[in-house]
Amino acid sequence: MNSNCCFFLLFLLGISSYSKAQDAQPPVNPVIHGSREKGVEKDENQEKFDKQKEEQAQKIREAEEKGKGRHLRIQTKETRKRMKKSKKKARKNNEHKNEFFLIKLFSK
Repeated sequence: MNSNCCFFLLFLLGISSYSKAQDAQPPVNPVIHGSREKGVEKDENQEKFDKQKEEQAQKIREAEEKGKGRHLRIQTKETRKRMKKSKKKARKNNEHKNEFFLIKLFSK
């Protein structure tokens, strides 16, 4: 009797989750008809936007590099040596990281 009750509850839970999943689908947008020229304008605008975004990313990279160079210049010689040593040590330690033990255990 108890197993039948559990089965019935699981069945109802499955049906309710399925119906919720069906309701959650976004409505299909109707196809918007327009002239071909609008599509061309959108492509050109997208290209301009991508180009601006790329130029902005390049400026950010250049500013970061300039900042890194200034940061190193204002350090003393001993500090630069210590920074170089610790960077080398960190790189060495990070290269030899092992995989998570559960991944190794279940990959066989």
